[in-house]
Amino acid sequence: MDGRHYSKREVANAGKAIAAYEGAYTELAEEAAILEAWRQAHNRVMIDVKAELAQLVMEKCSSAVVVGRLKRADAIVAKLRRADVKHKLSMLQDIAGCRVIVDTLEELELLSSLIIEHFNVAANDVKDHISVAKEDGYRSRHFRVRRNTSLYDGLRCEIQLRTRLQHSWATAVEVYDVISGSGLKIGKGSEGERRLFKGLSLALSIKEFGQVEERVDELKVVLEEASCLNNELYALQKLQASKGSVSIMNSEQYRNNEYCLLYIDYALQYTKIYTYDMDHADEANKMYAKLERAKSPMQDVLLVSVSSFTNLKKAYPNYSADIGLFFNEVDWLMDWMKGL
Repeated sequence: MDGRHYSKREVANAGKAIAAYEGAYTELAEEAAILEAWRQAHNRVMIDVKAELAQLVMEKCSSAVVVGRLKRADAIVAKLRRADVKHKLSMLQDIAGCRVIVDTLEELELLSSLIIEHFNVAANDVKDHISVAKEDGYRSRHFRVRRNTSLYDGLRCEIQLRTRLQHSWATAVEVYDVISGSGLKIGKGSEGERRLFKGLSLALSIKEFGQVEERVDELKVVLEEASCLNNELYALQKLQASKGSVSIMNSEQYRNNEYCLLYIDYALQYTKIYTYDMDHADEANKMYAKLERAKSPMQDVLLVSVSSFTNLKKAYPNYSADIGLFFNEVDWLMDWMKGL
């Protein structure tokens, strides 16, 4: 921050200008500065809410994981520019965010009550996507908390509460978005991709709620469709084969690279990695075109920015274990279906 205090009207107007601008938002120097100042103003709120959540967890649910973050500037811009929903920068709910991940649904309900009581959360500030997911399959319970700071009154912080299994699905979607560029998290991707991950979310939820036997026919239909979609898309194979790339690309030796070219073989379940710095972007594109022409139906080529791996690692530091849980549960469900 440059020390200047911007009014909420200035923040809202900056958001409108950035949303309407088709180029890189950083080209709008004044508006970009306002966005960053507004983002940083939420840092105190996030720190305080995270500390209070950590205390609640330590006293009542010590196995839970609490993390906090400020929404990345590029993610804020993407949200402002979404065509399906109009957002005002000054009214965004999740610039400051905290996430609490618990082991079981019972722990989720316990902490839910504690969060509502401790933060005095009004009923209309709770969004429940646990038993009934969002349209894309996302499951979590959100709580909107407001806090005053020395600069602004009523700054919002969104608390997300979910189980490890629900978090594993969200992690799988995030990783898939990075390696495929599908944009499922923001409502993009093909119809097949959306149906696949939405169906897997439902199947995992049925299992987590202990309803496999009572919803056997529904679960069978969901899993059969997911299996058929995956046979067309190779989405799970792509995710499985390239999941190790996130760890590799976050290692020190690749920190100065800009582009990562992934050559994925689904049949052999391995990924070959080529990296390029900014000065060799043309070389990266030429290699991409060459490999794209030569690939077989069971191979794929993806060109990904190294920064996207870095951002993923920051948002999902335990992503490897989370992805492992996702595949363990999906494999169990698919084996169950085959045994019917």
